[in-house]
Amino acid sequence: MDPLELDFSQFTILAVDDTPANLTIVGTYLTSLGFGVLTAENGRTALDVAREYLPHLILLDVVMPEMNGLQVCDALKQDPLTADIPVIFMTALSTTEDKVKGFQHGAVDYITKPLSKRELAARITIHLKNQLLTRSYQQHANYLETSSKLGQQVTSILNMNDLLAKATRLIQSRFLYYCVAVWVKSGRQQALILQAIAGRDFEEQQLVNTEIPLDMPRSIVAHVWRHHEIYLTNDVRQDPVYLPNKGLPHTGSEYAIPLLVGKTMIGVLDVQDDKVDAFDEEDRTVLRMMADQLAIAMQNARSYGRLARFNIRLEQEVLRRTAALQNAYGQLAQMDQAKSDFINVASHELFTPISLIKGYTQILLESPKFSSDENQARIVAGIYRGVQRLHEIVESMLDIAKIDNADLELYFQPLSLAALWQQLQQQMSGALADRHIMLDVQPGLQQLELIEGDPEALYKVFSQLLVNAIKYTPDGGQIVVNGRYPTPTTVEITIQDTGIGIDPDKQEFIFSKFYQIGRVDLHSTGKTKFKGGGPGLGLAIARGIIHAHQGEIWVESPGYDEETCPGSTFFIRLPRKQTNS
Repeated sequence: MDPLELDFSQFTILAVDDTPANLTIVGTYLTSLGFGVLTAENGRTALDVAREYLPHLILLDVVMPEMNGLQVCDALKQDPLTADIPVIFMTALSTTEDKVKGFQHGAVDYITKPLSKRELAARITIHLKNQLLTRSYQQHANYLETSSKLGQQVTSILNMNDLLAKATRLIQSRFLYYCVAVWVKSGRQQALILQAIAGRDFEEQQLVNTEIPLDMPRSIVAHVWRHHEIYLTNDVRQDPVYLPNKGLPHTGSEYAIPLLVGKTMIGVLDVQDDKVDAFDEEDRTVLRMMADQLAIAMQNARSYGRLARFNIRLEQEVLRRTAALQNAYGQLAQMDQAKSDFINVASHELFTPISLIKGYTQILLESPKFSSDENQARIVAGIYRGVQRLHEIVESMLDIAKIDNADLELYFQPLSLAALWQQLQQQMSGALADRHIMLDVQPGLQQLELIEGDPEALYKVFSQLLVNAIKYTPDGGQIVVNGRYPTPTTVEITIQDTGIGIDPDKQEFIFSKFYQIGRVDLHSTGKTKFKGGGPGLGLAIARGIIHAHQGEIWVESPGYDEETCPGSTFFIRLPRKQTNS
């Protein structure tokens, strides 16, 4: 299975919480996603369940009587059976110290109560993917290391018996197959003889030198020899060609590979396992590669030299391509830095003429000569609006450059979020009136206490989000702003609109630089005009500023539809106090 495409039905999750209601909520949600769910209401039971069923992931409450979550996690990590199971703590404790303590006890992640279903699913998915990728990388490493060791042995051992004994032992011990054997033609030329065998749960020496006639109809090994073809049986009990062997009573599946050099058949590599369906595509690929190595080793010593030279060339090619890839990454990094530097320099260079035009335009606006002439006053006012918009765009470009270069300077002080929104509401009243959009600031926002932050920077964030909401909400719509305390140490502000919404697969990209929703060539110019165009920097700036405040920003929307207008909700979560202030 592709590690990036999870089938939740293949995973079992153990949820541990001393509150039955919490277990019911978590269990119901996980079951609806397709997971197998195990539950436990205390630490002792959790340890027993984990050892018996070996779940793929454990959701563990921290605060429990008798045995708390930290103690349970310690016990899990000390037990070899459960040590590799990832643990995610569930708790209302959300300070940095609490999280660090959890990680010190072996947890891989930390989710605060009340649980967000969206966050819970995302975190579980991430760690299951990490688990699968880790196992896949370990398996790849094992394959490569075994292949490398086999290559080293076949190039250094010329004695056939020693070569086959070491090769079968190496393959079997590395992959823990039930049995690995090599069959070669006997001296009489009418039978195959078991030259070497390695395995578990049977007596190897009793099977060595076993013979099978070449024309034996019921024998997988003889069939492979006669047809020069690979043979796979996922369940030997259902295969009429399989020949039962009393010395190997636990065989469940078998994979036999002809050992060929060119068209010359010199043996059969026979791999058996005590499980059915034991050989996936990767197993078969690696075993075929090892069979090729082994066949060459068995042919003659000159083949060892060719194989060694091939491995050296392969390693050199990998090194060459790795170096080329690293060079390409370096060039991309330089290009990205050059782009940021250009934006920074261009922004500074543009500020001077823009400021001059803006200043002189203000003088003209105040001049009686122009103000008394309606036509000239309209022209000058248009120039002023244009240069003001240009000033805002250049300022946005400069903000992006500062964020990219980690050069954003913030000045933290106590501030009122409600006051910022009141100021913003007054500033945007004209745009809201033009579009007949109602801005509803809920009491929840008014009731928030002071937090530590940069007023100017956060005002810019809220302004970008409000402009964005106006831009993608049809005339006559509504924007609702509210606030709450999701945790004792954080505040959360939501900006909900009745606009056209955002496709789920685009909800992360909208925070990227220069990203535009819809076709750029169809956008109309205008800061708050419906679906009006812009440089695509506003949400990227907002995210950069919120991250600089040690906060989070994200969006939720059912989808994009200009007819039904499902709307979007932007979430901003900020700490009430800045740890570095």
